[in-house]
Amino acid sequence: MTSADPTAREDLTAALHRERAHHDVCRAALAAMIEGADQQVVVGEDVSASGADAEVLGYGLRSRAKELHELPEGPLFFGRLDFVGQGPGHHIGRLRISTHPAAPPLVVDWRAPVSRAFYQAGTHDPQGVAIRRRFGWAIARRVRFGSLTVLGDLAQGTTPWAARSWPLQLAHLGKPDATVVPLTVGFRVPGAVLALADRLLDRLGTDVPRARSLRRDGALRIRHADGAADPVATVVREALAHEGSVGGVAADAEASRVREALDAAGLTPSPRITVIPATLVKGLEYDHVVAVEPAAIAEAEPRGLNRPYVVLTRAVSRLDVVHARALPW
Repeated sequence: MTSADPTAREDLTAALHRERAHHDVCRAALAAMIEGADQQVVVGEDVSASGADAEVLGYGLRSRAKELHELPEGPLFFGRLDFVGQGPGHHIGRLRISTHPAAPPLVVDWRAPVSRAFYQAGTHDPQGVAIRRRFGWAIARRVRFGSLTVLGDLAQGTTPWAARSWPLQLAHLGKPDATVVPLTVGFRVPGAVLALADRLLDRLGTDVPRARSLRRDGALRIRHADGAADPVATVVREALAHEGSVGGVAADAEASRVREALDAAGLTPSPRITVIPATLVKGLEYDHVVAVEPAAIAEAEPRGLNRPYVVLTRAVSRLDVVHARALPW
């Protein structure tokens, strides 16, 4: 989930709590919708003027109840859109959920016109979108026939107990003979950025092959800080010359210093700029990422090199690496 200005760990934690609370409200509203649909099936046909009308109405009501009952288990929304100058955002999900048919939706159907910007908006055509959030709730999907698909990036495992090998992980799941298919072709991250991340990948000790990107656009710059002046503000100012969001990522202990430097330069607060500690950046993405002192990011955790890998791959268009110390790749 990407927030407009998550300037501290507390801000992101509070935002996550709000989204989980909203999901609980949606779950209760869906339960009421299912109960209401079942009641309509029972009484709906009785209000029709003729047998033919009753048959048509009954079929529609039964179909609606069946659709609600067959909704797959799992999260009720997977994204959120906030538009410039508008009120609360729209949560995007499989179907419309509301407390009443005439009430504003708690979740908007992904096929509704307002949802199009979730898939179509970009830096060249933002379509009025201020913030687009994507929610990741799980890494596996279980279906009723007993099959299991597990999808994940072991290179982004940052805890000491995170998986390092798919065969070992599948053995823990009771499927030691399951087929493993590496996904080695991507589109989200530009080729130059992914090539740099691959240099880290070779040192992570995880069973993950190198990947390649289909994209030849994007930009990568590595800038050495000579100690005479802090270049972070300069790099961020240059990043603002391009369209899109800018994410400044630093080691947790350094994030406040970076934020103060941008404040002193008059660059923040800004809806386009986010300064975020490295431990909170997983799952987020920015058009332009400024990675500050990767060595400090790496040494702050037991599986330190995995964290810079996560940081580098948050960039979907451009990446600047600012460092004074030796780079960890």
